Amino acid sequence: MSGGRRVFVSAIGAVTAHGVGWPVTRDAVAAGKTALGRAGDAVAALADRTLSLVRDLGAFRREFPELSPPLPLRESQMVLLAAREAMRGASLDHAPACEAVGVFLD
Repeated sequence: MSGGRRVFVSAIGAVTAHGVGWPVTRDAVAAGKTALGRAGDAVAALADRTLSLVRDLGAFRREFPELSPPLPLRESQMVLLAAREAMRGASLDHAPACEAVGVFLD
């Protein structure tokens, strides 16, 4: 950045078994809904097959129609969705073009 200011904006992007977005996740948790379920034989190698799975990534296709074919790894799709949600939550989805935007994933 050539002489520009650095600004840190914090937001949450969530892709969970409850759905996509922090409001959906927050509302489900506040209502006492569980995201845990039986994974079945898909993860037979695990001793405990009770987990929380993101089963529907249809939101990825809606958010990133320009990616064809979609990224092969579900994890990559979830990361991109979470980053998009965080940028939307920080009001950066309609921000004017900037020199650089970084996303921290944890």
